Amino acid sequence: MVSELVVRTRVLVKTKHCVAFVPYAASSPLHVMALPKAPRRNLVAATDEEQQDLGEFHQRLAELISTAIESPAASIEVL
Repeated sequence: MVSELVVRTRVLVKTKHCVAFVPYAASSPLHVMALPKAPRRNLVAATDEEQQDLGEFHQRLAELISTAIESPAASIEVL
């Protein structure tokens, strides 16, 4: 994840607490890795701010994937 954040060429969505990117050797057109920036045992261990951020992160990622499915040839604006 660190190299993706530095290079930023494959980062799709980045928030304060989460990041989604296309892995280097993606195995399918919609292969996406979504990870928290800080380790947590589970969602209960996340702070209220992290949980709120996760909701917004998932919404942005879902919209991006929906756009890619509906218009595969369209240019997708990331981040």
